[in-house]
Amino acid sequence: MAQRMDSYWSTKKLTKKRSHTFARLAARLLKREKKILELGAGGGADTFFFAARGHTVTAVDISSKHVDHIRKKATSSGLKVEAKRFDLAGKFPWKSQSFDAAYAHLSLHYIDDAKTKRNFREIHRVLKRGG
Repeated sequence: MAQRMDSYWSTKKLTKKRSHTFARLAARLLKREKKILELGAGGGADTFFFAARGHTVTAVDISSKHVDHIRKKATSSGLKVEAKRFDLAGKFPWKSQSFDAAYAHLSLHYIDDAKTKRNFREIHRVLKRGG
């Protein structure tokens, strides 16, 4: 999967995209600064949408090209963004109750049902109480 995504993005230019409608709706639920885990961040449009509103975002994606793009933009923007390469089919490396919110737009459906169920358990584990 990682190789396929990197191959796809090697032929595309990562451009500034507007945040998704879903991110704007999700942001309404985040009343104050939160620590967000974004699963399948892609080129970072939603990552920077949340970060520009004061949130700290850990953005993960399987594509190293996406992760590099987000890291460069985070450095130049000064926003609170950390980008990591992560395969959603893998084990979550974060400690329990590390995040206030988790956000995944069009990413979880790429994984088989058993791993998706495990991911939801892991998302629950890494979210703080009430997250």
